[in-house]
Amino acid sequence: MKLLVTTDFNPNSPGGGPAIIREMLKGFRETGNEIHWWSCQPRILSAHIYQLDSFTGLPIPSILMPGKKAPKFKSYLLYYFWSHYAGQHLRYTINHLKPNCIWAIPHNWSILPIHDALVRKKIDGGFQIHTSIHDYPDVHGNKIRWGEKITYAIKAKQLEIYANADTRDAISLPMLKDLERHTNKKGVQILHDGIDWTDFKKNNKSDFAHKKKVKLAFAGTILAEKEFVLLINALKIAGANQSNISIEIWSAHSYKHKAWFDPAWMHEHIEQPKHILINLLSECDWGCIVMPLESDENSYSLYSLPAKFVSYLAARIPPLIIGRPDSAVVQLAEQYNLGLRFHSTSPEKLAILLRQSIWNQSLAKGFQQSLVECSRDHFNAETMRRTLWECLKGSLKNFEF
Repeated sequence: MKLLVTTDFNPNSPGGGPAIIREMLKGFRETGNEIHWWSCQPRILSAHIYQLDSFTGLPIPSILMPGKKAPKFKSYLLYYFWSHYAGQHLRYTINHLKPNCIWAIPHNWSILPIHDALVRKKIDGGFQIHTSIHDYPDVHGNKIRWGEKITYAIKAKQLEIYANADTRDAISLPMLKDLERHTNKKGVQILHDGIDWTDFKKNNKSDFAHKKKVKLAFAGTILAEKEFVLLINALKIAGANQSNISIEIWSAHSYKHKAWFDPAWMHEHIEQPKHILINLLSECDWGCIVMPLESDENSYSLYSLPAKFVSYLAARIPPLIIGRPDSAVVQLAEQYNLGLRFHSTSPEKLAILLRQSIWNQSLAKGFQQSLVECSRDHFNAETMRRTLWECLKGSLKNFEF
């Protein structure tokens, strides 16, 4: 089978989205299939080396990426001009490649060419289309950078891509339900970065002896920086110092230049491949997740499920979550009574709760059973991979989650 992956990012990128694709396509080429990739970002070198049969796309020129200078004007140019050229390029790629299946992950600016090729001027190529939604476009300040009109127009196109696919999935149960409300289409499963169940059962964390010094882990990009600073300030009030705590950060980004970064008890590490990262995380006591507490980031809070949550489960360390009670990650943790969950915006109140919990190793040990149950029920990589492959083959058209 010849598969074409179409998305915003490239296969070697850091972050949760590429990690999901790499995990779900593990062993795909080894079983006699081909993987081809179309992206609107240039291919980069990173810690993640992923083998493909071909890589192509129409990268967005760096000068057009909406940043600090004239972001709305650049967004206008991308929406009304670049998108048509990118759509033509994707249609040419499909016609030339003649894939059996297209796995579309419409994310950010890739939504426009994917919509152009698969919905607006849909190619009648006899191929299967499977769509995965990882994030809505109205997150991380995009409405401010792009402008509300363009942001919501892009979101509408994303929903049309989802509705027009043969099979579909999403990153969390709340998102799956929200997509069904908007499109009247059911998804086949929740698809997220998974846990290798064989390795998971071997990794039986047993070091819960009383410790004077606790290690907090943070894996990935700090997207909710305001809430991360809230955590730092609360830890300081709780008496955190280099003798009793450390924060270990694994990220593709550096935060040493930030005013809140204290090298005495905060340590940066280079990004690592997944299997190495999990081993390093297992040496920590808690895994930090910070989500927006304010309502201006509703889509991210309510529907996104950070990949770091799965990494912490794989490493057998309970999560420490700051987030709204209605956010997807808090609801999932609440369902299994898993980890520490805080939503206070007061550093003083949060400090009291942290002081009572993070140095309590018996509390951390008590979450192990719920951690195993949550991992088994939601993040078994083999189960998700099998369902996805059946979708790509076209044998799950009438299956609904």
